Amino acid sequence: MRSPFYFTCNLSVGKQFALSEKYESMQLELRLEAQNAFNHPVFGTPNTNVGDPNFGVVSYTAVGPRQVQLALKFMF
Repeated sequence: MRSPFYFTCNLSVGKQFALSEKYESMQLELRLEAQNAFNHPVFGTPNTNVGDPNFGVVSYTAVGPRQVQLALKFMF
């Protein structure tokens, strides 16, 4: 038996801002990260017990739902 097609997409976007022209080393970084960004379900492997009435049935997901993280970093 084969398991279903596996697809997830993790995305990350970031931007750095200079806070002062006088002190160029002072910067602020804003970052957004998303795991399973498109919230695509990834189903687990099917039941492979031949005598089981649920043979071939996929009853769970292998990857969790979308998770998003927002971060702000101050560098000096």
